[in-house]
Amino acid sequence: MVADDLRPGRLALITGANGGIGQAIVTRLVAAGTAVAALDRDPAVVSLADIGTVATPVHPVVVDLTDVTAARAAVDEVVALLGPVDVLINNAGVMHKKHLPDHTLEDWELEMAVNARAAFILCQALVPAMAVRGTGIVINIASVWASRGGPERAAYVASKHALLGLTRALAAEYLSAGVRINAVSPGPVRTPMTAGLGGDQSSWLEADEVAGAVEFLCGGSARGISGENLEVLGRGRPAGL
Repeated sequence: MVADDLRPGRLALITGANGGIGQAIVTRLVAAGTAVAALDRDPAVVSLADIGTVATPVHPVVVDLTDVTAARAAVDEVVALLGPVDVLINNAGVMHKKHLPDHTLEDWELEMAVNARAAFILCQALVPAMAVRGTGIVINIASVWASRGGPERAAYVASKHALLGLTRALAAEYLSAGVRINAVSPGPVRTPMTAGLGGDQSSWLEADEVAGAVEFLCGGSARGISGENLEVLGRGRPAGL
């Protein structure tokens, strides 16, 4: 059964679309009958067009979200080519695992730019138009670290706290206009970004498990949910791994 808010004819824009979680979300959205604008700085994002169909195409856009002008232009391109965006999924993220003395200012600025500022820019570009139409969905992919402290991730933890704060602020601002804004906070997930962290990852989440939570929040069963942080921790693992 296709969820009401992912019915055919809808358009979703997702950032970080070529990552592990991003690709899983794109696959689920297309299967639900939703067209996708897939944004990523990796030129390989163009291969995601193969996931789409004639009825539910995937339109790849290569863009570096740290470039504010380019990010806004990418949104304009999507709207001009495909029409209004019904679902915005801010999934792009970067992480440096370093002790505090080893964190550089460049690390801090990059993680803030990708993990928090990019979501602000895209929400600013798309949410007011959703409000005018009286409907829209935003899902920000945060992290288990968005509501906890953790070692060796100062910039990442701070940026994800900022993203969760943005989620709650905009949810409060736009709920009465019919725009639902939530966060999904995964625990450890096996993706290309986390592969270098090492350790036993055999019990970590699959990217599709996170995508399933995103699909739920996009669906009609979640119409009463806004301003929430859905944690997807997976199999009872402790938060402070």
